Amino acid sequence: MPNNKHRVWLIVLLMLFVLMSGCDLIALQEQVIKATPTPFEEPGGQEEQPLPTATATETLVPTPTEPPPAPTEPLPTATRAPQPTPAPEYGDGPWLIFLTGAGAEPIRLWALSADGKLNTLSLLDYVGPMELAKAVSPDGTRVAFITQDESLPFWGNLTLTILNLATGEQEAVISLTSAETEPGPDTDFGDELWQPLRAVAEVDSLAWSPDGARLAFMSVQAGPSSDLYLYDTADRSVTRLTDGPTEGLRPTWSPDGRYILHLGVFGLGTGAGLAVDRVWAADTQTGRVLDLYEASQTGDENWIGWADDRTFVASSWDAFCGARQLRTESVVGQPGQPIWPSYFSDAALSPQAGVVAVVIDQYIADCDPDLQPGIYLSTLGRGPAVQVSDAPAYQVEWEPAARVFIARVGDGGVLTITPDGTVNVVEGPPFGQIALSPDGELLAWAVGTGIGDVAVSGLWVGPLDGRPRQVGDAPLALPVWSPDGRVLAAIGTEGVYLAPGPDFYPELVVGLADVGLSPSTAAWVARDVSGR
Repeated sequence: MPNNKHRVWLIVLLMLFVLMSGCDLIALQEQVIKATPTPFEEPGGQEEQPLPTATATETLVPTPTEPPPAPTEPLPTATRAPQPTPAPEYGDGPWLIFLTGAGAEPIRLWALSADGKLNTLSLLDYVGPMELAKAVSPDGTRVAFITQDESLPFWGNLTLTILNLATGEQEAVISLTSAETEPGPDTDFGDELWQPLRAVAEVDSLAWSPDGARLAFMSVQAGPSSDLYLYDTADRSVTRLTDGPTEGLRPTWSPDGRYILHLGVFGLGTGAGLAVDRVWAADTQTGRVLDLYEASQTGDENWIGWADDRTFVASSWDAFCGARQLRTESVVGQPGQPIWPSYFSDAALSPQAGVVAVVIDQYIADCDPDLQPGIYLSTLGRGPAVQVSDAPAYQVEWEPAARVFIARVGDGGVLTITPDGTVNVVEGPPFGQIALSPDGELLAWAVGTGIGDVAVSGLWVGPLDGRPRQVGDAPLALPVWSPDGRVLAAIGTEGVYLAPGPDFYPELVVGLADVGLSPSTAAWVARDVSGR
């Protein structure tokens, strides 16, 4: 038998062996982490094969920007980030997300949970979407946003991130450029190489499907232009839907989640409009791309809304007076119908009633002498629009919960208009920013500073058809209701305020000391429990 001295040496040797094995294991783990493939990287480092183009025998005209990929090709998967530990790290929902930063300062995205946890969602410079409601999936589970490397000039290393706040998981991180499509550091910003990146960064370039299961987005990953891609939350796959020489812009889903409208342009211009080519629709069921109509004579094309799953209301734009030629268009080849051929300030569609509200302010009336200021209603397919008010309104929105149009008037007032033409004046402070509660019952007014002789500020809440009461006097802006209507959020010069019901007295919950810069635009993230 070995003596005690031998036992000691045996124990020492065993300990050294275990420690050396542990070091090798740690090194191996580090190698595995570093070997995580980048977005769109094929296994084994193989290069992506070019997509087949449509043949001349197809009945549909292929888009110059979008021949569809063959449906039998395997779908590339998005990079999946490792599960955070512990999860979730963002606290309990619902979450209020908001931005800070402006000018030369980097823009940061923040999330404030219902239990008071404040987190920065990204340490990179936030690019878009600037309307935060568009970043939130309709089912209230995810946030999608684009960032850039702020150390690089202009739009460097654009990246799409998809976060699931409920689980704390960074679900996908997708590079929107590549080494081949990223302009060099010495490339002048006026160079054509920047056009694809401008299409991704400067214009709305992502959109959630109505059910929140898929995300349409523009990317320059495979270049040389911005093309339409689709991210599927079910299997975390990424599919390229279009391919061609012009820049894809502004993806917009049909209500049934089948078609994705998008605009093709040759360039984004310098402020006097886009170099528009055509409007297309990608059919997500068949993989085909439909050539809808040519739009090269306009400086932009916009979509007001969908009348049904196949018909949408579109308008053109030029630098002379702005929006014009309001009309219907179809994704199934039906001829469009004119609604308002002249210029207009704003328009909104009620899909339920089949009515479009068109507003003309004094600026448009001065620009086009044939027009008169006022509010006009047009029933789709039933002849010309009818004037229901001579108020010089400049903005109008359809509010489905209240079943009324809400218009803003040049003197700071607010009007409601029913689809049958009944107009009512809404009482409230002048020149405030407004928000209607999800149930359509309450209207909130946030006033930051007075205009002219009006020296008021604060927060007001009241019934849509009655007089509001002032609940706070701090200068506030951007009121946003929580999805259940129980809490009202607003942005002030001191930080973020929350006003819980039923009294809705605002309280400062995130000060400047917490985030460093004055917050701007906000939105709520919460699971939809309405059953819609």
